[in-house]
Amino acid sequence: MKRVGAGGFTLIEVVVAVAIFAIAMGLAYSGLNAAVRARGQLAESSERFGRIQLVLGMLDRDVRSALHATARDAIGESQPAFALSSGGFALTRARGSQLLADPRPDVDRVNWVWADNTLTRLQWQSVQPGPGPLQASSVALDGVADLRLEALSTQGRWHDQWPPQGAAPEVWPRALRWRADVKGLGEVERLIEFPDEVSP
Repeated sequence: MKRVGAGGFTLIEVVVAVAIFAIAMGLAYSGLNAAVRARGQLAESSERFGRIQLVLGMLDRDVRSALHATARDAIGESQPAFALSSGGFALTRARGSQLLADPRPDVDRVNWVWADNTLTRLQWQSVQPGPGPLQASSVALDGVADLRLEALSTQGRWHDQWPPQGAAPEVWPRALRWRADVKGLGEVERLIEFPDEVSP
């Protein structure tokens, strides 16, 4: 094929150059798009990781400030200081740092509930009589596909229900094991020791 001019290109050369340019641009766009997606996924994972760290910190504070003090439900029935089931747990605790500062600390009731793949934290201002007004309710963590809770007895046995069947309501656990399957993070496990049997 003849060239257009002395310094020109043939039609085939132009087509090949355009094709190479298009391929290069496609590869560059794919790489840029992959980098943007990876950055978005990294940001989402970092946010989820930060959230789970916050939740674990809240769980840790609640359990470590637990008090051996019974509560009452909405109809006045006595509830154990710590109660555990497959759907979550409830406990009586000292608010803030008062557990260390005051031999008779101000107490409230906290309930962690797992339902519809969501972990929610409920907090009441008082423990008796009745549950008292709800002070705070917050979705602590969503995307929790599975949650397994167990309490360790003084005999060294793990129980998925507390108080254990046949045990007295005032029996006190040694530790709480928290295992969850969290979206984007996989399985997360936490072991938290209860304080000694501190009464308000």
